[in-house]
This record gives sequence, structure tokens and C-alpha cells, in this order.
Amino acid sequence: MTKKIFYSMCLLFITSKIANSQVKIGDNPGTINSNSILELESTTKGFLIPRVTLTGVSIVAPLSDPIPEGMIVYNSGSTLSKGFYYWDGTKWAKILNGASNPASKTANATLTKNETFVLVNPATTSATITLPEITSIDNGLEITVKNNGSYDDLVTVDGYGSATIDGQLQYNETRYIGMTFIANGGN
Repeated sequence: MTKKIFYSMCLLFITSKIANSQVKIGDNPGTINSNSILELESTTKGFLIPRVTLTGVSIVAPLSDPIPEGMIVYNSGSTLSKGFYYWDGTKWAKILNGASNPASKTANATLTKNETFVLVNPATTSATITLPEITSIDNGLEITVKNNGSYDDLVTVDGYGSATIDGQLQYNETRYIGMTFIANGGN
């Protein structure tokens, strides 16, 4: 009977340690932050997120359905701009909007889908920026356009072809005004 109790206690102790385990990979494996379930530490290496090619914000592929909320991938480019995306339960959402590496325009231009943050500083007194052509797989694509010109510079943002912006043919931005355009209802 004493052996059974002893073995039961040992089994209980081992099971409780396994159930509360933490994992650390990298430098200083003997120390782990008490708030982490997984800790990666290195002074010379990085963490590489899985790289995939997403073809639309509401398309699950190339992963398999169902995708749990919070899944993170790096989109290596295609119809969606390159960058980190997470699954919010219904669609892929970009984590960063690209503002750290903005495109710059000084004259009339048509944007590409990869130019997700655009600073416009007209070389003359105005510039017209045309948003890229979108299709239904681009729904959710965000492009921010900001007018960095002088007090009399006007930036006009046009939809591509006959596309409208909130029912209007164009949107006007005066100095230091910015607007984020979100693709919806593509052809």
C-alpha cells in the first residue's frame, strides 16, 4: 500500500511539472521569463515567421481551413502587399501598414497595390494620385495618402477608371491632410 501511495505521489508530481512546463530555446537556457510559455533568445540570430503567398484577405489558402484566430504569417507578395498578416477569425489583416517605408510622389501618378503609404509633396501647386485597379480579392487592401505639400498645394485622389471613393469620383486633400482608403466591392 505504501508503494502505491509513493508511486502515485511521484506520478502526480511529474504530471504537474509537465503540465506547467515552459520552453526556452537559445542563449541562457537556464533562465526563462516567468510570464512566457515559449522564449527565444539570441544575440546573433532572428526568428523566422513562416512565409506564404496570400492571394486575398478573405482567402484561407495556402493554409487549410479552419485557421485559428491569431495565426501569423509573412506574405511574400502577390496580389496583397508584402508584410506580416494575422488571421482575425474572418480575414487576413496586415500588422504593419508600411508607413516606415513610404512611397513618395511629386507629380501625377497611378499607385500600385504595394504602395500602401504614400507621401505626396507636389512639385507644382497640385498633383493627382490615382488609386490602383482593384478586384474582389483586393477587398480590405489599405492605402494611405498624405499631402505633405505647401499651404496652396492640393492633392486629388481618383479611383481607378470608373471606380468611386465613397460614392464620389475623387477625394481632395489640402496641406497635411491624410486619408486611408480601403478597397471594398472590387470588380
